[in-house]
Amino acid sequence: MTFNIEEKNSGFRFPDDCFIINFNYTDTLEKRFGVKSKNDFHIHGVATDPESIVVGHSTHPEEPFKELIERKITEPLDPTKGLPRIDGLYAVEDALYRTDKHTADRIDALCVALMKNGVHIEDIENVYVLGHSFAEADMPYFEFIDAITRCGCNYEKLSAVGHINLGLLQSFEEDGGEQCFLDFMVRNFQYATHHRRRMLPSVEDIFANEDKDTLPYSERDAKDAVMQRFWLEQAGRTQNVLNELSKQYGVPIPEGCHSILDYMDYVDYGHDQRKRNASWHVSCFSDADRKRVKKVLKDFRVKNYTMHAMIDDCIADFAL
Repeated sequence: MTFNIEEKNSGFRFPDDCFIINFNYTDTLEKRFGVKSKNDFHIHGVATDPESIVVGHSTHPEEPFKELIERKITEPLDPTKGLPRIDGLYAVEDALYRTDKHTADRIDALCVALMKNGVHIEDIENVYVLGHSFAEADMPYFEFIDAITRCGCNYEKLSAVGHINLGLLQSFEEDGGEQCFLDFMVRNFQYATHHRRRMLPSVEDIFANEDKDTLPYSERDAKDAVMQRFWLEQAGRTQNVLNELSKQYGVPIPEGCHSILDYMDYVDYGHDQRKRNASWHVSCFSDADRKRVKKVLKDFRVKNYTMHAMIDDCIADFAL
């Protein structure tokens, strides 16, 4: 599919100190609003590069347990609390993983783009949201934007390492750690198999007849296990990004730094402290959009915001 956006004067111009997080796949902003390509970060990829397109939903972000397939681990270590058969489960986890949006990877890519464009986050005073209804699938991006444009933001806590339950890791090393890790894997498997119908409805539910052999199912505990496993994996991917940045900038990663934004501050010799939270300006076309946006901003505890029925009104300050 080809998108041909005609170059045309929109009557508005975004200056060079505007950085765009673009949820669209086209170059409309570049051709009609004067945005330079380096300031136009396509969070979901661009139509001209099919390989860059990001689709799916944030539901199962961690990679499948391929090592279990390779090692053919199918017998329980403890007959009373064992690991059930995993035939077909790898396919379920793999399908769920491949259709995830991988928002954390895209947020890391956004942080790299901010760094390479010399954006000082503490200087961002206004956030404009144009033509987006704050759909649930994209909420992690908005939560991140809200967090980094507030006073006193701790970048390290936003990093993958900041989300890891250190107590869980410690339990794997203590007496009985083998069983703790086994339970952790079972919860991951439970989550995958209980969500299998959405992706692979024909795959057998391997837990269906294993009630006495598995942990009681808890959606909260299973999802928490999935997220902890994901953050462990994400921490490794973020570290790889930091290593590449360190090579490019020739600046070692300081001890205890696990955040791209923290590394950005370190490379730039520190930034000024933010003096106030950013203001939000949101275009809301329908009453339903307006209602949802109000709820989201309330949940974010954003106090300084404006809402506009038309995009033109929202960006009136950028009119030519």
